[in-house]
Amino acid sequence: KSSKILEVHFPMNSPLLHYTSFEDPTLISTVLPFTDELNLYHQSSDAGYRNGFHLLEDPLKTKKATILGMFVLRPSEGKWTASSNIVESLYDEALEWSYNCKGFEGGWLIADRNSLDAYRLAMQYALCDAVLMGTNSLSVEGVRTDDSPGYIWQPYALCQWDQIKSCDPELERKFAAQREAWQALGYLSGRRYPAQVAFTWSGECHAGSPDFLRARIFHERHPTGERIEAYIITGSQGAARIRARAAQHGLQERIEALLLELPSQDGQVDIAAIPRELHDRLGMKIVNHDGGQRVLREFCKAGAVRQMNLTLCRQRSVRDVVATMPLLDEQKRARVLADLEPHMQYFFASPGPHKSRGVPRQLRVAALLRAPSDEVAVVTFSVPPHFDFHDAA
Repeated sequence: KSSKILEVHFPMNSPLLHYTSFEDPTLISTVLPFTDELNLYHQSSDAGYRNGFHLLEDPLKTKKATILGMFVLRPSEGKWTASSNIVESLYDEALEWSYNCKGFEGGWLIADRNSLDAYRLAMQYALCDAVLMGTNSLSVEGVRTDDSPGYIWQPYALCQWDQIKSCDPELERKFAAQREAWQALGYLSGRRYPAQVAFTWSGECHAGSPDFLRARIFHERHPTGERIEAYIITGSQGAARIRARAAQHGLQERIEALLLELPSQDGQVDIAAIPRELHDRLGMKIVNHDGGQRVLREFCKAGAVRQMNLTLCRQRSVRDVVATMPLLDEQKRARVLADLEPHMQYFFASPGPHKSRGVPRQLRVAALLRAPSDEVAVVTFSVPPHFDFHDAA
């Protein structure tokens, strides 16, 4: 296979179109094929690249769940605009990749309603056995409050987002057909919808946030009527704390079915054991890790995540988005723009007096997908064993 960088021009004008611009076949274990309907958005090329979904570990060979890290990142200042030698330009230390802006918490601001980012997120939800998240993310995003309807990590919820529904109102049906195709290949279990798996070390509530046991995933049902399949991974101490609060949230009769208690020592769960446990106990083969950043970092350090699929925004900085996004609170907007740096949370970091927040070179690019608009690129990174991307030496 060629590893040359490819640029393609499309006759169509859908915001969902994208193509493989670079691929390193030495890092890729298998490429799962797309149906004809989804292939309309995943354009093939003439460079010998395989059109489909890249997996760097094949769960049929490893006999454990392949856990894929996911995030959307944007430079805090400046732009990633290089088009020639785009792979090398990824490692520019001047690009400081932010995953969150304090005051406007969550990936929604970083993504800036980008249609391709929303499509890839919904697609990965649709084509996995489970979505895994930390309980801090669950508390902040997943609980219904007066200010928020609460988030669920399900493809049918995302397919209602205007930025992708306006592009293709049939995506939910198309994703379901794609799911059945991968099930026939043996790469997904027979689940109709992905399970929701929360991870916690302590089992405690997070200060200033609702109890994660109030999250919608533990109390609601799918549109088809069946209860959402959900689990909480924790150790013995965490499980004891969760059991003690279960009755407060009407979960006392279901709590044992929800808990996936793993061996722990001094409150620390053996994260390295999770891929095997998910495979052997729950029949899971492909699992998406949807944050938060701290939990994903620990999964990478433990060797439980060896692949990250990151949407990297190209044309506009976080500052640009905050300055122009409609409907933001104007007082918050003014405070953030007046002093942006304290509000930035950076995904990457390396030690030393000149700490870099760019992509560490230890993360090798296995595949890079581009869109005709070049507003974002979707990059599949190979994560070295036990690598700390936030303290990369």
